[in-house]
Parts: sequence; C-alpha cells; structure tokens
Amino acid sequence: MPHKLLTKKLSAKAQLMKAKGLLNNRNELMLYGIIGDWFEGMDAATIVSELSAIDEETIVVRIHSPGGYITEGLAMYNALAQSERRVEVHIDGLCASMATVVAAAGDVIYTPDNALWMVHRAHNMAQGHADELREAADTLEVFEQSLIMAYSANGRVSEDRLKEIFATGKDYFMTGAEAVAEGFADELTASVKAAATLDLSSLQTPTGEHKKLFDFYHAVNAAHHPNQEEHLMTLKQLLAQKAALTEKGVAASAIVSALAVAFNVEESQVEALLAEGSKATAKQLEAGMSALAAIQVPSSAAPAQSTTPAEPQAGMDPQAAIATERKRIADINALAMKHGLPEAQKNTLISDGSTIEQARAMALDYLSTHDHARQPTPGVRTIDTSGTAFAESMANAMLNRMQPGRFKLEESGRDFRGMNLLDMAAQCLERGGISTRGFTRNELAAKALHTTSDFPEIVADVANKVLIAAYQAQPRTFLPIANQATLSDFKAKHAIEIGGGSDLAEVLENGEFEHGTVSESKRSYKLTTFGRIFAMTRQLLINDDIGAFTQFLSNIGALAARKESQVVWSLVKTGAIYSSGNKNLGTGGAVSETTLSELRKLMRQMKGLDDEPINVSARYLVVNSDRETEAQKLLSSVLASATGDVNVFANSLELITEPLLDGVSNNPWYAFADPMLVPTLEYAYLEGETGPYIETKNGFEVDGIQVKVRHDFGAGWVSHRGSVKNPGA
Repeated sequence: MPHKLLTKKLSAKAQLMKAKGLLNNRNELMLYGIIGDWFEGMDAATIVSELSAIDEETIVVRIHSPGGYITEGLAMYNALAQSERRVEVHIDGLCASMATVVAAAGDVIYTPDNALWMVHRAHNMAQGHADELREAADTLEVFEQSLIMAYSANGRVSEDRLKEIFATGKDYFMTGAEAVAEGFADELTASVKAAATLDLSSLQTPTGEHKKLFDFYHAVNAAHHPNQEEHLMTLKQLLAQKAALTEKGVAASAIVSALAVAFNVEESQVEALLAEGSKATAKQLEAGMSALAAIQVPSSAAPAQSTTPAEPQAGMDPQAAIATERKRIADINALAMKHGLPEAQKNTLISDGSTIEQARAMALDYLSTHDHARQPTPGVRTIDTSGTAFAESMANAMLNRMQPGRFKLEESGRDFRGMNLLDMAAQCLERGGISTRGFTRNELAAKALHTTSDFPEIVADVANKVLIAAYQAQPRTFLPIANQATLSDFKAKHAIEIGGGSDLAEVLENGEFEHGTVSESKRSYKLTTFGRIFAMTRQLLINDDIGAFTQFLSNIGALAARKESQVVWSLVKTGAIYSSGNKNLGTGGAVSETTLSELRKLMRQMKGLDDEPINVSARYLVVNSDRETEAQKLLSSVLASATGDVNVFANSLELITEPLLDGVSNNPWYAFADPMLVPTLEYAYLEGETGPYIETKNGFEVDGIQVKVRHDFGAGWVSHRGSVKNPGA
C-alpha cells in the first residue's frame, strides 16, 4: 500500500512546507520552522517585514514550530500583540516552547485536537566560573518572567498556574483540547488533515528521540541533521542515474515502475516525489538507487565494450553499486573544483555516467583552451581565491547571516550564502590543503578550531566587526561635552592650561618678544584596561549557534560603550571640580529661569589662570531623568503675549538627559560650555585603538577559540572653567 502522506496530499503538503517564514497565497503568515532561523526566513526582522505586507483587516498566523530563540520570539510576539488589527492564530501541528509565546499574541487562538503543545522553562547554554553561571541563571529568570507576562497578558493563563507548571522543571505536553482547558488556546477546530499531522519523521530523528525536538538545541541539530547533505547528494545521484538509463534506451515506464516499488508509492507520484526530494527519506532514496542499479540495460543499446567501469552493473550488490556511484560523483566533484570546470560541464559528466578517466580528459581539454587570465563573460562570475579576498568574502557572508539589517551581503559573499559554520570551516580546511572527506561533524569542528586554516582569523574579524557595530550603536551622551585624546602609554596624563598672561603682547618697533607662560594643571588621569575572555566552543560550532555568538558580542560591545559612560559620568556625579572657591557652584533649586540665569552668570564671570575674564557661554544643559520634564519645559519655545512672559531660554541650550546621574540627593544639574572653546572633560584611548578590540588564540583550557575582549579607556577633568553646577533641591 502506498504511503498515505505521499499520495494525493503530497502537493498540498509541499506547498505548505515551502511557505516557511513567508505569506501563502491566502495572505496568511506561515511560521513553519524554528523561531529565529535566519536561513529559513524565520527571524524577527523578516517576520515583522512580512506583517507589514499584509493588507487585510485580520492578520492570520499559522504555526507549526518546535520553538526557538527567546529574544527573536519576543520581538515577534510584541509585533503581533501591538498590532491594531485583529490577530488570529491557527496551530497546524506542533506548537512548542517559544512558538507558544508567539501564539499567545493572538486575539483568538484556534487549535485542532490532534495538535501537540509543549511549554517549559526558559533554556540556555552557559559556561564559565561559578559567578558567571549564577549570572546566567539570573538572566534566565528575567527571560522567564518575560514569558510569564506574555502568556498571562490576555488573561488566558494565570501567573500562579504558569509558575506551578514551570516549578516542575519538566516539559509540559498537551493535546489541543488540553491546551484549551489550560487557557493556552481559545477554541478547538476540526483536525487539519495534512498539515496538522505531526510528521516528525521528516526531521530524521531516531525512534524514541522525538521528545528531544522540544529542546531548542536538539531541534536545531535535528533540522540540520548531518545526513541532510548526504540525503540531497543521494537525490542528485538518483536523478543522474535515471537520466543515464534513459539515454541507454531503458524505457521510462520501467524506470518509473522500479522507483514506485522502491519508494512504496503509486507510479503517478514518482515524478512529484523526485521534484520534492526533501519529502523522501534517505532510506527511500537509497532503495531507489538499488532499484535502478538492478535494471537491465537493453543489449541493443549497450556498447560492445564498457567504457564506464565505475557505473553500477546489473546483478551488482545494491550497497556496492551505491558506494561505487557515490565515489564516482565525489571524484568528479573534486576534479571540477580543483580545475575550475563550469557547473554545466560538471553536471554533464555526472549525468552521462562518465568515468573519472573521461572526466580528467575533459578537464585537460578545458584547461588547454582556457587560461587563468580569461576575462569574465556576462552571466559568469570569477571568484577571487586569494587569501585576503577569500577571508573577506566569507566574513561578509557570516556577518550578513548574523545581522542582515546591519551588514549588506556583497556580491563576493554570495559564494558562501546559506552555508552554516561547519560548511565555512570545511571550506577553509579544504583551501588549506586539508581534505575533509569522511570527517564527522565533531572531527570537522575540532580540526577547524585547532589548525592554521583561515577560519579562526575570519571568526576574529567577524567578531571585531559585530563588537564595534554594537559599541558604536550604543548612545554615549557625554560625547558633546568632552574632548577626545590619544595616549601612547598608561602613565598619568597632566592637563595643560594656558594662562591669560600669555596673551599676545604688542611688540614695538625694534622691541623684543616677551616670554609667555604655560601652566600645567594639577589634575591628571590615565588609561584603565577593561576586558574579558570568552570562547567560541566546538559545541557552538557544531550546533551552528550563530545567534548566541552574535548576541554575546553585541552585549560586550554595548557593555564597552556603557563602561565609558560610567567612567565619564561618575566624574560629573562625584563633582570634584565644583566648589565655591572655583566659583562654579550655584544656589540649590529646581531648573527654572532664576536658577539657570545664575548658572549662566557664573559661567560668564569665569576667570582664567591669570585672573583674566574669558567670557564662557553655556551650550549644554545636563540633567538626570528626574529633572528631564522641567528642563524640557524651560527650554521649549512658547509664544508670549507680553514682553515679561517671553521665555529667554527657549531653544538656547541643548538638553542632555543622563540616567547615570540618578541616585544623588536633591538631583543636581549642570551647564557645560562647548568643549572646543573651553576644554573641561577629556576622554582618551590607547594610540591606535579607538574602541574595544579582540584578540584570539586556539584554546587549550577551552575546547575552541579563546577570544579576549580588551578596552583601554580613561577620562578626567582638564579644567573647572567650562562647567557649573546647581546642587538641586
């Protein structure tokens, strides 16, 4: 009897599975896959973009997912929950882990009884010393609270019930009816005949291991099963063997009949099955190879003397035939890659059953008529395999996969588009002369991380770019009020101030030039090194967990920027330069016309080193978050009906609000001059490094690449003359 899922329903199922992360022909959003999977279009950026393309009054979301990344899922949840349109969620088969949170955004959630639901506590991978693991656990609890808020937002499930479920620490499975009873869904619908059938076999997991699909990291490994590439190769071999038999005179009906028996489907479904190769199992495809290998070639069509000894012959053991054919195709692929044979010629060699000797002869003919200096023709792209170009191209593809919105995929990077981390590692090893044929995923990861291949350097380059991008994106409100400097070492730097007595003096005819004075301030500061070591582990590479790697680098970049802000604003917060002796401390009070007038006057009356007036004007008003509203009111422009009501400070100062100034009694506030006119605060980096940077080495204590993030930064006061303070009230 033909397999039920491969008869009649095949085309419908194929259409649904093609709709991963995209709108179907009914303008419904299909969340079929792992939440956050960029390659399948299941990342938040893509999904939110798809939502904007829906022009219906009701957004219909269909879900069949084992879960995924928490941050990506929360972004999808919020985009749906905040939509002004009605959101209908339909569970088509599997709704597990983070997928249940996305579903909770629906105004109404429909589920068939035969759907499978699963919720559990937030999961993550962590490593490090005890304090780092405690910090990771604290972070997970924050995520968990976010999940509880999402589940309970519409009043479907109480927080107490959610905490009760989470307290078990186990995966909580439910049928569709049980999900409705618990409050995770609203209404039961009729069972979906095709899509709602839970075809876990398509993920190629061993019997009894299906439960692991609900752990996200196992789901990633299952969806990117190590046999997947072998599976696709088998399909290509099968199609090539089918074409070769047809050319040798074997009737198409005989080929179709043999495959129908091997696949255990009706003959009418064979062509559709081959067209949708991912719907056939590797076992079926190998059975098909055996069936074709056993087909007798008509004697009238057979050559008098075989010129293709590597081709499977009638009566040959099926497994031996498959192994022979695989070796022939692998050898031709390697030959084509080595000599740069065009894809079309390589495919012809494979499909017509050519031996490796015949392929070598064609390669020699090709090389004799095509020198390496040939110019590219339209439609043909020449790949630069030099060291720098190769590394830059792969780094670009990796960056685009990490953060597609920030890093554009360049033309050269398209050669590596769609590759996972192990694929890229294999490319680096092959380019370095190390054959990866026969390597397991574990061996490939270990080899890539502990050799002289380009892979560790490419990872370091990518890590630096992601780190710097996150660092630069973080707001640093101190930049307008401070000057940047560069220090060549870690010694204390003393600020230099020029006294007014060194002003240019008149030189009379035949007179002498007088010596001026330059005063060295007693204030000084020096660079401090901040840093941390982390690892790109073998497990991360095998799991292709590029999202975790990206998130960690982004967090470190943001932390580096925040560390700078903490250093600078702590100087302002402690207020060492503000005193009555320096004449830059006003009378305490709220931000008002009176108090701001006083600060402005203090700045105007500021004197230089030689007690000369320097006429300092205020440009920036700095407040904490408690005083932001009153400062905005004072600086806003209001049309006055009388001269006495004119707001003299309207649009006269630039407002800077900094939460790092919170927590000080009476909420003091400040005015600063333009630092280009009156240097006041100064921040510095080590010469040659204007931000955090990364160093890498092959790990010994850690099984992977050790990555050290280093940030040399310092800040200090240059002068008290460019800032005044109101101690607040």
